[in-house]
Amino acid sequence: MALYRYNDHLVRLKGCADFEISYEPQTVAPRSGIYRCDKCGYEIIVEESTSLPNEGSCSRHGRGIGPPLRSAFGEVTWSLIAAIQPG
Repeated sequence: MALYRYNDHLVRLKGCADFEISYEPQTVAPRSGIYRCDKCGYEIIVEESTSLPNEGSCSRHGRGIGPPLRSAFGEVTWSLIAAIQPG
């Protein structure tokens, strides 16, 4: 889980579709920020226009079996939980 110290360093964004979508591995990230695996909770930092990692990049999913890689958590999907505001 992402942690922060001061409330005034973050702004709650309502109505932004980028936070409502579950992204498949290898999808191009729409924003730079922290992405969280919807199945196991593993978090990563991804830059905008970079592909989201596959199952092998997730420490909890990396030991999957069969195509596509699977673990006890299921297939990986990523959600944006905190975005970097340019400027």
